[in-house]
Amino acid sequence: EHVSGDAAEMLRDGRLKLMLIQRGLRARREWPGLFTVGAYVAGVSAGEMAGQLFAFGRQFEGKRAVVAVPRLAARRGVALGDAWEGTRVTLPGFAGKYVNLLTGEAVHSGDGVFDGKTLFGRVAVGVFLSVE
Repeated sequence: EHVSGDAAEMLRDGRLKLMLIQRGLRARREWPGLFTVGAYVAGVSAGEMAGQLFAFGRQFEGKRAVVAVPRLAARRGVALGDAWEGTRVTLPGFAGKYVNLLTGEAVHSGDGVFDGKTLFGRVAVGVFLSVE
């Protein structure tokens, strides 16, 4: 199951949080080195909402993970999709194809730059794993 339909409702009733934990633990079980000893790379944000975005990457033995979350969402509210237009995060060395663990959507970054609309298109958290 992936996030479909009303993501806001899934957030309110706890299904989104449960899905995030379940998918994160599964990924950690499948690629333990990525999450335990993988190299940490801080994301560099730019654009109008850059101060509201925190992102990082982990890489280990050819596998990469990208995690992105909005900052201060409880205070400012959760912005999705077009609200992130023109905001991006750069992770040097993270070019490639990824899958969003929550939505199942494919994401491609040719240069390690991830667009905010892509990161938070439907859900206010992004967890992406590289695919071969």
